[in-house]
Amino acid sequence: MTTAPDLERLHDQNQKRLQDFLNVELDLCVTFAELAKSEVQAAHAEDLKSRAEQGIKAVKHFVVRVEDSSAKAALERRAAELKRFISASGSETEPRP
Repeated sequence: MTTAPDLERLHDQNQKRLQDFLNVELDLCVTFAELAKSEVQAAHAEDLKSRAEQGIKAVKHFVVRVEDSSAKAALERRAAELKRFISASGSETEPRP
């Protein structure tokens, strides 16, 4: 039988892994966005931007499950900054997620 401390520990681990997953997803999106910015072929650049946008959508879908308000705000801020970077395609501004 699972005890209350075990359930709490599992819940905390789940929250940590969720935050780790979302941060890794955003890191991948940054990579896609940076590659799109440097891509010479427009079609390939658009594909990379699309992949970054899909990742942002995934983050927005799962971030609602993050219970730590400061971690949640940081993830939402990174996603918003990355979205602005993608929208400003061709801009000289580097993402700061």
